[in-house]
Amino acid sequence: MSEPIRTCLGCRRRRSRAELTRLVARGGVVCVDAAADQPGRGAWVCPDDGCAERALRDGGRRLRRALRVDAAAVTLEPNALRATIAARRPGASDNPGVARGGGSRREAIVAAFDDELQPSRFDASRGVPT
Repeated sequence: MSEPIRTCLGCRRRRSRAELTRLVARGGVVCVDAAADQPGRGAWVCPDDGCAERALRDGGRRLRRALRVDAAAVTLEPNALRATIAARRPGASDNPGVARGGGSRREAIVAAFDDELQPSRFDASRGVPT
C-alpha cells in the first residue's frame, strides 16, 4: 500500500506524509501535531526553514486559510512553531528523538506495517475516513 501524499504549505511540493510536519488549531492556538493523529483539519509543512517562513508570512494568513479558521479565533505563536518545526528536521542535533528519519530501517518497516493494521479513523467534521 502506498503512503499518503500531502502538499507543503510553504513550497507547494507534494511529498509523502512522513516527510512533512502537520499543524493543527487546538484550543485557539496553532500547534504542531507530532503524531499526526489529532482530529480536525491540518496543514502540512516541510521541515525546512524557508517553507515554515512562507507558511507564517503575512501574519500566518496562508496557514489560517489552509486550516480554515478565523484570524480572530486563533492565535499564532510563530517563534514556537519555528522552533518545533526545526526540532523535527532530520538530523536535528538538539533533539534526535523527535526528528523524523531517525531510527533504523527495521523500525520504520515495523511502524509502517503497524499503521496498515490500524483501522481507519473517521473524521466526523468532514464526514470522511482519514
